Amino acid sequence: MSLYSPHAGKYLLITIFSLLYNSIILAQSQLINISAQHAELKTVLNSISSQNNIQFAYDNDLIIGKRVTVEIKNQPIEKALKIILSSTNLDYRLSDNTYLIYEAPKTNFFKKTIAENKQFTILEGTVKDTKTGEPLPYASIKINHMTPNAWSNADGYFSISTPLTDSIVVSAIFMGYNTKTLTICKEDIKRIVEFELTPTEHTLQEIIVNGEAHKMLESSNQGNEKYTINPQYLGSIPNFGEKDAFKTIQLLPGISGSTESAADIRVQGGTFDQNLVLFDGFTVYHLDHFFGLFSAFNSDAIKNIDIYKSGFGAKYGGRISSIIDIAGKSGNFNNISGTANISLISASATLELPIVKDKLSLFVAIRRSYTDMLGTYLFDKLLSNLQSSSVGSNPGADDYYFNNLNNHTSFYFYDVNAKLTFRPTPVTLMSLSVYRGKDNFSNRLDNAFTIDSTNTGYNENNLQNTSWGNVGYSMKWAKKWNPSWYTKINVAYSSYYSFYSNEWRNNYFDSIQTKWVRFSESTKNKINDFTGNFAVEYQPNTKNRIEMGISTNSQSIYYKYNTDYSQTHQIHNTNIYSLYLLDIIDITNSITLNAGIRNTYNDLTANHYIEPRVSLNFKLSKSFRVTLSYGNYNQFIKQTYNSNIMSASHDFWTLANGTDIPTLYSTHYTASMNYSYKNIHITGSIYRKENSGISIIQNIYKNIMSEQHSDSLFIVGDSVSTTSQLTSEAYIPVNQYISGNNIINGCDIMVYKNSGIWNAWASFSYFDRWVDYDKSSTFYLADMGSLKNTEIKTVHQLNFGKWYLSSIWTFSMNNLFSKNINQYYINLSDGKETRYLTKTINEAKKAFIYHRLDFAAGYTIKYKHASLSGGLSLINVYNRANIKLTQYYLSYWDSEAGTITSSPNLVGNAIKLAGFTPVLFLSIDF
Repeated sequence: MSLYSPHAGKYLLITIFSLLYNSIILAQSQLINISAQHAELKTVLNSISSQNNIQFAYDNDLIIGKRVTVEIKNQPIEKALKIILSSTNLDYRLSDNTYLIYEAPKTNFFKKTIAENKQFTILEGTVKDTKTGEPLPYASIKINHMTPNAWSNADGYFSISTPLTDSIVVSAIFMGYNTKTLTICKEDIKRIVEFELTPTEHTLQEIIVNGEAHKMLESSNQGNEKYTINPQYLGSIPNFGEKDAFKTIQLLPGISGSTESAADIRVQGGTFDQNLVLFDGFTVYHLDHFFGLFSAFNSDAIKNIDIYKSGFGAKYGGRISSIIDIAGKSGNFNNISGTANISLISASATLELPIVKDKLSLFVAIRRSYTDMLGTYLFDKLLSNLQSSSVGSNPGADDYYFNNLNNHTSFYFYDVNAKLTFRPTPVTLMSLSVYRGKDNFSNRLDNAFTIDSTNTGYNENNLQNTSWGNVGYSMKWAKKWNPSWYTKINVAYSSYYSFYSNEWRNNYFDSIQTKWVRFSESTKNKINDFTGNFAVEYQPNTKNRIEMGISTNSQSIYYKYNTDYSQTHQIHNTNIYSLYLLDIIDITNSITLNAGIRNTYNDLTANHYIEPRVSLNFKLSKSFRVTLSYGNYNQFIKQTYNSNIMSASHDFWTLANGTDIPTLYSTHYTASMNYSYKNIHITGSIYRKENSGISIIQNIYKNIMSEQHSDSLFIVGDSVSTTSQLTSEAYIPVNQYISGNNIINGCDIMVYKNSGIWNAWASFSYFDRWVDYDKSSTFYLADMGSLKNTEIKTVHQLNFGKWYLSSIWTFSMNNLFSKNINQYYINLSDGKETRYLTKTINEAKKAFIYHRLDFAAGYTIKYKHASLSGGLSLINVYNRANIKLTQYYLSYWDSEAGTITSSPNLVGNAIKLAGFTPVLFLSIDF
């Protein structure tokens, strides 16, 4: 056939048309597979183009900055593009074998609203860990990748109202896990959707941008003062060889972190007893091991931690400062797994056992220190801080002290967690959780020597024993009856006990006489707490959620405090009944109201306590929210401060009785904000707390004859030479409670980047607390006046491949009234002499500055389903000498002069916090 045949043009057109048609059919018949987590739209389109030979055309300015989260498997290109572009304002059409991406025309709002309300359906489901089968609480649920439409509840259940269409694109997002997106067909909408999320790995994927990777911290996008911590990444920050959830909590804004004690969590100027700490529904009263160096919980037993700094709703009661709600691990429902860890202080292990696959699981975690059997460098170094000597600046003279000092210490701690979880159906959950922890410490110090040829000598003896522990049990039954109704029953028991005894004696002798002073004390404090509650959640539609509940709480407290010259013995019991109701309503698309009320009756005080709480959340833009909240809070169980400075046991738990021990009452006013831009998040708040019912107890002496107190009993000042001498026949010890009020004004701000291989945050906190005690008492020797606190904290984490690096820097400055010492002698009935000391306040202010820098590095090796992690933490890199507190006692040894004196001196022991300390650790997961 000639090229110039009259039919040549026709054949050429047919050939070209066939090639175009075949290429279009080939492109449309290709199946698309892609997974993207918060990836740039341009990256996703380029990936599809390179893998499937499909052409796209678009204006680069139109798609720049747009990100999508999708998971598409075996879908044709047309359907894949609909899913990918559904979360944007873009659309597509096919032209000349090229898919043109363009801005979709805007829809008339009135017509769109009518169309959207034609028909709705309820989609319900569960969110759980794909490896273990554990439910994931409070996961975000999104329809078509828009702003979260719902959240799973504490047991991983969710229900959401959505327009009924041919298919619905639903995403589940949970911190520390890869986001998963499912396309639900119309015929499958009525079934229960199961999201199984995979934990993020410590390595980056090739083309997938993972927005959730290495995410340890998350703040509520509702604008309220709530933070969530993912325990999965706690081990990647500097620590004493143990992942520690409570030390991480202290890195948050508004939560004090300068005491280096896991138990001493002070939220926005409050005290640690004003925090309600829940573990699987039972209350925990003491939060540490080893005097605060480690928290009471094995972090490997924790699944999730929610912290409410203020503005918490009506379902929580009994505390005035904050809520720390901890969910324990349920265990692996699919495979046997576990962990093993060892540090220079302790060893721990966990075991997760699926007894009946997908139905019944057992989780066990055990941790114990071996410090009573084997001493280590780290234990000796930390212990030396607790036993800081009072010797002075005369090294030659102090050799007498050191050369004759014998110190014998024994210490250990342990804790055990166990949880049995049963899921008879996908929407029913039953569990039994058990916890037990204990510390035991004893220390004996002996020192005796003769200093010169005149046989002048000195003896010092001290014996301390202390132990404390927690026990907790809880049983839970929960069921999701239908998309609207969810019920939960929880029965819990917890107890706390502490025992402390301290005996010391200082002897002075020479060729003529022997003098000695002594002090002995013992303290016992025990709490029993039984709680039962029934809670209901009702969601009539996607815009409204109602929660209600009823609970009963029985508490008993035993307290006994003995010294050589006084005794305090208290037993209190109370029954508390509570009822709450709250409603969360989306008034508009931009305004949400959370209104609730709690009514509590206490039979010990014989009063009703009404607590209204309300917050308004304003969504000012897609990335900026503001919340205003107001609430009333009451607290009946609290710690009271003992003013005896000689005592090492200053605080004890007691119950408000409505007379000399008042109920703690607080009113909160809070304005908070939450702003996000790409991967940068900013949270901040200003607050005011008005508190009343703050209590202390003083052991004062009362004249038997006159029934009067005498000012001459108390000598105010720094000098120890002026004293008052009493006789035990003329005066008797009396316990006097003094109550007061305080007002706390403050602000917190935090900036953090919390995704990808680098995480970092910086926070600033400030508060001013004014304390005013009842001045009607003759002796109000409490810490009165203003306490100003400023804290700055920075955290950095860098994860690259199998390595991680991290650092923490903390700075704080407290500006408060300094303390003077009141003292007087007491002649005991056996003729011996002791001295009583208390604190008071003068007008001189003093700033106490704390700062510390820590580093950590670690490496992880993975083999099949197991991993081995090891690392090094460098605590207090530049060896800052931070002081925790000062303990006082009387001694005939003058450490400054390096001599023995014939009259006892008041000696203050500075208890130091950790200096420069390198710590190694090793962990195995299988």
